[in-house]
Amino acid sequence: MVKRLIPIVLIFAFFILKGGKDCHAKNTDKTVTLSVRVIDKNSKEGISFTTVVVEPYKIWGVTDQNGIAEIKNVPLNTNDDSYLVISQLGYKKSTYSLKSNARRDSIIIELEEESLSLSSVLVVAESGKSGESTSSKIGAQAIEHLQATSINDILQLIPGHVVTSNPSLTNVARMQTRTLQNNNVNNSFGASIMIDGIPVANNAGMNVGNNVKTESSGVDLRSIGTDDVESVEIIRGIASAEYGDLSSGAMFINSKVGVSDLKIKSKIMPGIIQAYAGKGFKLGSGTLNMSGDYARGKSDPRYYTDIYNRFLFSAIHSDYLLDGKWNITTKVSFKKIREWEGADSAEPEAMKEFFSKRNEFSITISHSGKINFNKKFSRMLKYDVAYTNGTNNFYQNKLINVGGGLYADAIENGTYKGQSYLSSFGVRNGIKSNPVTYYAKISNTFQLGTESFKNGFNMGISFSSEGNEGKGEYDESDGLPEVATQRLRPYYSVPYLNQLSVFIEDNIDIRFSKSKYPYLNAQAGVRYTNIQPGRGEGMQSFSPRINLSFHLSKGLAVRAGYGYSEKAPSLLYLYPELCYYDFSNINANDGVNNYYLYTTTVFDKTNSALKQMKNIKYEAGVDFTPANGMSFSIIGYYEKMRNGFSTDNSEWTGMVFDRWNASAITISNGDFSYDKNNPSYRDTLLYNITRIGNTDIHVSKGIEFDFNFGKINATNTSFYLNGAFIQTEYNSSNLYYKIPTGEYKSYNDVYVVYDEGAGTFKKLKQFSAALRIVQHIPAIRFVVSGTIQGVFYDYNHNINVSDKPVGYIKSNGQWQGNESGIDFISFSQEQLANPDYIFEGYKLKDQNYTTSTSSKPETWPFVWNMNLRVTKEITKFLGFSFFVNNILFYQPWQTSSISSNQVERNSSLFSYGLEMHINF
Repeated sequence: MVKRLIPIVLIFAFFILKGGKDCHAKNTDKTVTLSVRVIDKNSKEGISFTTVVVEPYKIWGVTDQNGIAEIKNVPLNTNDDSYLVISQLGYKKSTYSLKSNARRDSIIIELEEESLSLSSVLVVAESGKSGESTSSKIGAQAIEHLQATSINDILQLIPGHVVTSNPSLTNVARMQTRTLQNNNVNNSFGASIMIDGIPVANNAGMNVGNNVKTESSGVDLRSIGTDDVESVEIIRGIASAEYGDLSSGAMFINSKVGVSDLKIKSKIMPGIIQAYAGKGFKLGSGTLNMSGDYARGKSDPRYYTDIYNRFLFSAIHSDYLLDGKWNITTKVSFKKIREWEGADSAEPEAMKEFFSKRNEFSITISHSGKINFNKKFSRMLKYDVAYTNGTNNFYQNKLINVGGGLYADAIENGTYKGQSYLSSFGVRNGIKSNPVTYYAKISNTFQLGTESFKNGFNMGISFSSEGNEGKGEYDESDGLPEVATQRLRPYYSVPYLNQLSVFIEDNIDIRFSKSKYPYLNAQAGVRYTNIQPGRGEGMQSFSPRINLSFHLSKGLAVRAGYGYSEKAPSLLYLYPELCYYDFSNINANDGVNNYYLYTTTVFDKTNSALKQMKNIKYEAGVDFTPANGMSFSIIGYYEKMRNGFSTDNSEWTGMVFDRWNASAITISNGDFSYDKNNPSYRDTLLYNITRIGNTDIHVSKGIEFDFNFGKINATNTSFYLNGAFIQTEYNSSNLYYKIPTGEYKSYNDVYVVYDEGAGTFKKLKQFSAALRIVQHIPAIRFVVSGTIQGVFYDYNHNINVSDKPVGYIKSNGQWQGNESGIDFISFSQEQLANPDYIFEGYKLKDQNYTTSTSSKPETWPFVWNMNLRVTKEITKFLGFSFFVNNILFYQPWQTSSISSNQVERNSSLFSYGLEMHINF
């Protein structure tokens, strides 16, 4: 841990001392007052409530009724590269350099109303700036052009993301970055999702089993709408130290805030219908934005076998107080999700009573503020507080087909009699979950340094507390439960997950001469987090992160980065349910009834050694931006995720139980008796106590590229190309245990042991690219884009680390309650080489392990897909969009390198949709 901090500490020490020295050598306290007037380009009228920010100092002003903002104490110099950022909802964001205008008393900025009639529009993702995190920024125009039904749909714009399915609301969607592993739970669980500065997480989700698949596996992106989103930033690389509780990527979502027309939208596509309405009101000295969204999805529009309904509502009030020095934003948002799965109306009547449903509801209240102190050691103070309370309830009426068996009803350690299951029966059970989250954060930014050496500090502290006040699992069945050994616990008995974090970051700008180039940008910071402070299961983490960019000339920069990030375990991982194991002492039959005697043993599955999931990232790349409007970015990366959460099978116990043969049982009047002091024999077995542990290892490396070839001015046609070569390797540190090949036993007292990763080590490679051609015709408010996506190389390899066992484990027959000894006997090289060697009655030569999948590498031929999207504004108040996925319906039958069987590629990959919108 100390080694991780050394580079960052040295960098901080150098930058602070250097910056402080220069501050004393050259007085830079000279300030000016800027008067900025913001007007509409067409009407020339002033635009009120427009934010004007002086970067990099984070000083701002807000325009009055005449569109004028006065910003005092702006530290400007002749060599300074400060600039203004002017933003207003409904207008195109504008920047204004202050280098040659530092002493102007009045600056006039003209804003253009955002529409397709402008000379330029951006309907693709934009790369982040050099010196910051590797990211893709996506604006409202790009989101609308995509016709996204949820935030998941915009992921297709980032390099390396391959569209393999149609838009859907019936399949769980999670954020995944820089991985080829399908349903990589740890990658999505380690992703951070933030809406308006407030994290969205499911650390307090406790629902497991019963088809509830969204807990401890990342935020379900279907629940986040897009129509009231102003912009999204997706960080693929090394996130700022300001952001924690993450180990992979991050997504920052910003809502629309400001005065706007009433906008009504509706869209329809196979299996999905959606409607939206939103408006921004002028409210006194501030604004009020209100929006509502409804979406309905089915996997197949022809059948009613599954239905997904989403209701979203939000209200955002924003205002400026203290003469514009204090900006406050208060938001209330509601979410309601209803999912249902069951029999279609055409199916047999007997099946229609069986179904499952999930109802989710949540309310989030948040308040954020920015105070413009404009002091030397506090330019801007920012704070966020939030509270979320919700329910996530699941219910099912299900038919169980078991064909007989035991009904176990013990709840404590001990011996008890059981009864038989029916061959089939119905159950009614469910889960009542009530996740609750509290969140607070405060940060302070200020600058030190001179014209040639600037330090922009950002430091803060955050606290989150997540718990679950739900009842938990419950059973309303008239007869037997679904799971014989099921024991119910209330979720409200589980402690809250508390995290306290502090961070400090320096954004550095170093000039090496009076000329602008070369210069260095750096973002260096460290984050400390205390998880469950004051508790025995608590843990701590230090996360140093740095992004560097060396600008050699105006259009050429090289970049590098190093980052360490950690994700805390969820409540479900920290506080698992108790494990109940039932051992059969008696199994007898009198020709009519079955009679059972069982002993229950309870194990605590809590893992006291559980750690955070950790990811270390390295990056290096180059950015080239010639003066002709083109830009080219290439980044290489290496990421190694350690301590991934998964099942740890390392703990075994050798158990000893008494057993009675059927001949030792006396049956009378429908009951049985036996001599407790004289068992027929003693039986030994090995039982694996599985826990959540840190067993997953995931390595990803590759090269991402994002090219903007500029625009042909004569035709207003733009070309964009992005893609990635990705290699993913994943493995498990678990040893592999297998019942010996030979005589089968109901309770086995011997298991053969294989090296860690046996049968689980996998390597994937893929090279993909997407060419986007955008044709924009401002005169008729029209834009059309075509995307050709190709997968040029597709490789997967299941690797058997070793097919030979390393030894075996057996019970030593000395069980003392929950503590027992087992013996591990390793195989020598001589024994492995001897085909006739016998152990515990088994032949060693029969124990070589092979998986059912081929161990040969498999590659697939080139496959491509073409999408078309059209957006047209008929007037300022009316417009429509249209898209076709796989417009040429290309679904080839291909064979892989290791099989002659043909497989349909792009299977079912075809969809289309229409969206209409009206502004009032």
